[in-house]
Amino acid sequence: MAKLKMVPTPGVPLNGVEKFMQEFEDIIQRHRLQRSREDDDGRKMLINYLLKAVRPYGLQEMVRTEIQADPFIGKSLPKFNMILRKNAGHARSCQGV
Repeated sequence: MAKLKMVPTPGVPLNGVEKFMQEFEDIIQRHRLQRSREDDDGRKMLINYLLKAVRPYGLQEMVRTEIQADPFIGKSLPKFNMILRKNAGHARSCQGV
């Protein structure tokens, strides 16, 4: 699969999340991986791929901690996206930016 890496955006962190998720969707389409969404193992693989691409590392750790606390997040792309968006805003406020 193609390389995916989240690029933190100055100003509004949710813009970076939206761009990241759009790039992910483009990769899914380009590599014809839509069927991966149909079962738990496929979704877990996709979410693991996404998690490894989250930047900065602190944000990645925040999301990983939430997945460990609630394993359902690790099997649901919409839930993962929601948690990523929530933590992206929180990570930015913690940095005082």
